[in-house]
Parts: sequence; C-alpha cells; structure tokens
Amino acid sequence: MKNLTLFTLEGSEPLKDNQWLVKVRDDNMGFLVKLTKKNEYPKAFLEYTRTRDWGLNSNDFIECKLPVYIVNEDFQSGWRLNEGSKYDMYRIGKSQQWVKVQHPLGFVLEIHMDNFFLDVVPFLDDGAIMGEYKWIGNRIERKL
Repeated sequence: MKNLTLFTLEGSEPLKDNQWLVKVRDDNMGFLVKLTKKNEYPKAFLEYTRTRDWGLNSNDFIECKLPVYIVNEDFQSGWRLNEGSKYDMYRIGKSQQWVKVQHPLGFVLEIHMDNFFLDVVPFLDDGAIMGEYKWIGNRIERKL
C-alpha cells in the first residue's frame, strides 16, 4: 500500500501510541491491531490472509500471507460508509453485528454496530462521516 511502511516484528522498535499494524486483503478489507503485551501479533491477525487461491493441480486452498504495515492513526477527516450492496455495508457475525466504513487511506474496516450508532450516526451526511475521527479498537472516535 502506498504511503505506509512495511513492518517486521524482528528488530522493530516499539510502536508509538498512535501506531497500529494493518493487513489489507485483495477485497480491500483491512484489519488494524496493536501487538500483544508479549510483543506478539494477536492470533486472529496472524490468521488474517488473502482470499484463498486454488493450488495448481490440487483441490486444496493455498493461504496467501499478507504484508504487515504501520499506520499512524491520528484524527483525520475522510471517513465514509462503505458503498455497494448491503453486504458491502454490514456483516452479521455469530455474536456481533458490524458496519463497514472506508478509512481515509482507502481500505475498509468493520465497526461494532452498537458503537456505530452511538458514535457515528449523528454525524452522517450522505454516506460521509462528518468531522475528524481515528481508530481506537473496534470503533472510531470523534475529535471533540
């Protein structure tokens, strides 16, 4: 991804408070995390891979590893609801419902629907999320 720095765990400096790690799949879905207290990747982040490709001469899937980048997450404008079909706008999981939003850097993130209604809905204007926001976990926070 342009304007992002590749990250490797070995020999890296500790992340700053505003820095997150991101992987972005071919379908433009992103996954932002912090390292664990043991300075390791979270398990779900390790398992986050590209859409699986078929192996040549095989019925098995080949998991394609994704590069890890550093994102400086500061308050910024440009957040939007993801556009497309209803499946591009939300996802219903086993225990949680998610709304998909476009990060100003271009990839898509999922926000817990409860947090979306509390933090974002009052500031929507034709799909644009008005104001400056930053990622703080499973939601975005508005600059006051």
